[in-house]
Amino acid sequence: MANQFAGPALGSLLLGISIYIPFLFDAASFFASAALIALITAQGAKIINNRKESNESATQLFTNELKEGFRWLMGHEILRPMAYTLGALNFVSSLALASFILFAQEVLHVSIFVMAVLGTAGAFGGLVGGIAGPKLIAKIGEGTTLTVALLSFPTLFLLGSLVTRWYIFYILVFLEMFTAVIWNIVTVSFRQTIIPSQLLGRVNSGYRFFGWGSMPLGSLAGGVITTISAHYISREYSLRLPFVVAGVIGLGVFLATRGRFTSERLESAKRHA
Repeated sequence: MANQFAGPALGSLLLGISIYIPFLFDAASFFASAALIALITAQGAKIINNRKESNESATQLFTNELKEGFRWLMGHEILRPMAYTLGALNFVSSLALASFILFAQEVLHVSIFVMAVLGTAGAFGGLVGGIAGPKLIAKIGEGTTLTVALLSFPTLFLLGSLVTRWYIFYILVFLEMFTAVIWNIVTVSFRQTIIPSQLLGRVNSGYRFFGWGSMPLGSLAGGVITTISAHYISREYSLRLPFVVAGVIGLGVFLATRGRFTSERLESAKRHA
């Protein structure tokens, strides 16, 4: 979370100096990260040599292991729909926020400083979620937590479409990130409990395919919605529209997943893992 506190403030400061500096700084940070990664010494076992048969190439081995994890994921009656659900949630989130900078500038009329402040909302929400989340989950149950989260996401998007003050939007982002963190606490611990240890990385790669793969599609959809709708409605409403669309789709996800992630089903899956 530290990067989410420091990043917006630093970005705002650099932007105040020159519009180009934040991009140069960002590019330099990636070069520095690549250099640090290059210093890491690989100490993993030679997987191919450890397998007694194995005339497979590294590419074939990787492909087969990827397929193995994907088959396991697709065969699980709870984890499979959970992966689909995460993909849908990330899709609508990316859709809603694709034009966020324009929304903040043209609808909320924020300054560079306030934009930096808005950037900390998610960090605060995640921090509070990480601290308070486990106690909340223990009190209301894992299934109820997921149900509340699935209803909260679209509700917050729909409320976001109506906002006219930046500090109200700050609260909504705070609540969304709080909800996202408690969702992750439940789902990540569930995955780590039920997936066999030797398949954990392979299954998680398939799970992340849905979770992360949908995000660029959501961003594209959000941009298309804003661009096309601007020809038929006012600029302000075209920037609000992605939040409405995200909220409606999110409500559909909530209705489609009702009863799938109950505490009873989650506990049963853990017992049979």
